[in-house]
Amino acid sequence: SSTNTAVTVIMSASELINSLRKEFENPTEWKRRQAFLQMNFNQLPFDRLVCLSHCYVNSSLHGAVYPERVMDEAKQYSRTIDVYLAGNGGGGDGSSSGNAHHNSGKQQRQDRRDQADQPAYKRSRY
Repeated sequence: SSTNTAVTVIMSASELINSLRKEFENPTEWKRRQAFLQMNFNQLPFDRLVCLSHCYVNSSLHGAVYPERVMDEAKQYSRTIDVYLAGNGGGGDGSSSGNAHHNSGKQQRQDRRDQADQPAYKRSRY
């Protein structure tokens, strides 16, 4: 007869969060996603937390647009992230050029949101 053995691994919240870093995430992406995860660890179901953390980073840094409900939820749970990062000694990759890039990203996101309001046949693909 075969014996099935279950192994339970107990990790701290910090260890669990750090285990979520993807190999393709650069330091800025990871710092912001890690902060989102830490801030909201006890606020959301785990699967929703992980999903929204990706949505937050993709929309805030890369201008991705999601359905309005998702955007609103990501915004709600990230509204104090800059304060959180400032208080925890991080704000991205530590470069001073981050704000210029962030501002251009804001404009790109607004352009994409404006475009999302247009009928599909009027939307630019680029």
